[in-house]
Amino acid sequence: MTDKKLEGIKLLLEERMLAYDILRLAYVEEPSREFVKTLLNDKLMNSFPFIEEEEEISAGCREISEYLTNTDVLEESQYQKLHWDYTKMFIGPYELIAPPWESAYTSKERLLFQETTLQVRNTYLKYNFIPRHYPHEADDHIGLELDYLYQLTKQTLEAGEKNKIQRAIQLLEEQNNFIKEHLQIWISEFTEKIINGAETPFYRGMAKVLKGFIIIEPLIIKELIETLKS
Repeated sequence: MTDKKLEGIKLLLEERMLAYDILRLAYVEEPSREFVKTLLNDKLMNSFPFIEEEEEISAGCREISEYLTNTDVLEESQYQKLHWDYTKMFIGPYELIAPPWESAYTSKERLLFQETTLQVRNTYLKYNFIPRHYPHEADDHIGLELDYLYQLTKQTLEAGEKNKIQRAIQLLEEQNNFIKEHLQIWISEFTEKIINGAETPFYRGMAKVLKGFIIIEPLIIKELIETLKS
């Protein structure tokens, strides 16, 4: 494999890591001031990975960028509004607008800690991924599923740098299977609930970015696998 091909693979993997890093932080917990500052200072949403390849990503990034530009998000009242938007949609205390667990969309009773949760947990364990809040948070929380894919992308990059091509391919196939068997099953309904229920453009935009990224991911992974095999 040529150095040019390896560099292209590394660039794609780094872009995927950046995308998953932003998305996992956006969904795993209430927005910290540090996270908001990073988005503001680095203007990350203006250069979000694959922004030009997927319209949902582009639309979501525009909405977030305009919001961050026109709103003093770190001013206390605005920050609390952003914080409350996350809380009421994903935590409570009232009926959740957008439950952030896969099993809430895939089980007949829409209950947590169902068969889907155990399937996700077993997949994590294959790669020694222990969720930060285990066992108190259901494993199929959107933030944890995104974190898992971030970690596997990181492992893929490390395998590629060590010229462990078969290992990199196997990790990419695992990511592709997880996306198709889990995230793509429920992400459309989940993001639609956010778009319809969020009070801030920040979360409406993030929902569009997440939806678009999960749409394009299998195509990116396919390209990576084909390049590694060539």
